[in-house]
Amino acid sequence: MSQGPINKTMDRDDLDRPECRRIAEEVWDLMRWMQGRGLQYSTWIGTLGPDPLLDEIQRINRGPHYEPFEGAFGDERWPWFRLWEAAWLTTHAALEPGMRVLDIGGCCSLFSSYLASKGMDVTSIDINPALAAAANEVAERAGWKLKAVQMDMGSMDFPQGSFDRIFSVCVYEHIPEETRIGTNRSIRGLLRPGGRFCISFDYRNPEPGMNIDSPEEVRRQFIEPLGLEVLGNQEFYDNGKRYLFHPWFADRWTRFKRVARRRLPLSCLWSDRRAYYTFAALFCERDAP
Repeated sequence: MSQGPINKTMDRDDLDRPECRRIAEEVWDLMRWMQGRGLQYSTWIGTLGPDPLLDEIQRINRGPHYEPFEGAFGDERWPWFRLWEAAWLTTHAALEPGMRVLDIGGCCSLFSSYLASKGMDVTSIDINPALAAAANEVAERAGWKLKAVQMDMGSMDFPQGSFDRIFSVCVYEHIPEETRIGTNRSIRGLLRPGGRFCISFDYRNPEPGMNIDSPEEVRRQFIEPLGLEVLGNQEFYDNGKRYLFHPWFADRWTRFKRVARRRLPLSCLWSDRRAYYTFAALFCERDAP
C-alpha cells in the first residue's frame, strides 16, 4: 500500500512504485498471453478492432509530449494512462481471489480481464451489446469466472449486497450528471458490508457536461451521494499535473467549429490552457456491521 494521498489526480511517477510496477508487469504479461491466444480486449476508449478515425483521435488525445512507459507492451492500445488506472485501483482495492466484483462499463476491457485472471468472480456491465458478447466469448475461451451483461449503469439490477468490490474505469464522465449522482446513490446497497467502491474518472476535461473539475465537485457528485466512508485522505488531492490533450483543440478549424457552436469559449481559439486534463481516482468503503 502506497503512502500519501490515494484519492487524487494521476501521476506518471506512481508507476515507479514497486506495488504499481508489479501490477504493470502482470498486465503486460496478460496482454502477451491474450494476444498469443487470439483473445481480444477493447482499446483505451472502449472500441473493438481498428478504426482509422478513432485511432487518430486516440493519437491526439495522448498529447504532443506523450512518451510510452519504459518496458511497455501493447502501448498502442493501452497507453500508460490506462496502466495507471489499473495499477492504482488494484493497489488500493485490497483484493483477494474469489471476491465478487462488479466492473461498471468495463465489458471486454483489459481491466475486467485482469481481475478475472487474478481469480476474481467478475461481473461486467456495458450498454453496448457487442462488447458484452465479445467479453463472454473471451471469458469462455480463457476459462475465467467472468460474466458480461448488457445493462444501463443508471438502472442496475442486482440483489442487494451482491459485491465485495465495485469498480468503474473512466465511465462516469460520459453520463449526465444527474445519472452519476443517481447511480452513486445505488452503490452502497450493492456492496456487502466492508465492500469497497474504487473508481477512476476524467478530471477537468473541458468538454461540456463532463464537469468534474474540482475537489468540491468530487465531493458533491460522488462522496455525498455514495454515503460511504472515504478511504485514505478525506479531501481529494489535485496535484496540478495534466497529461491528456482534448482532440477538440487539435487544430484551429476544429476549435473554431466548437467555439461557433458554443461548446468552447472564445478564448480557446488562441489558448491551449483548457485543452489539457487528466485522470483521477477515488476509494470508498461500506462500513462493516
